[in-house]
Amino acid sequence: MRMVEITWDDAYSSSDWHTLEQAKKLLDRPNVIKSIGYLMAENKNRVVLVGSDGGDIFGEVQVIHKAAIIERRTLK
Repeated sequence: MRMVEITWDDAYSSSDWHTLEQAKKLLDRPNVIKSIGYLMAENKNRVVLVGSDGGDIFGEVQVIHKAAIIERRTLK
């Protein structure tokens, strides 16, 4: 497996009450995340990263939609 860094635009959720104007301002709120991990699998829609490789088991599993990916680079 190769190590990658993926920069992606994450979803946002809040249980707080918002006015319409406050909710509209959330459209401009950046929520950019950088994730580093082993590229475990991918298909046309998603990639799967893992943070720990235990041979037959894996930890810190993260699924990222490709439509949200801003940048992807392989680490050495």
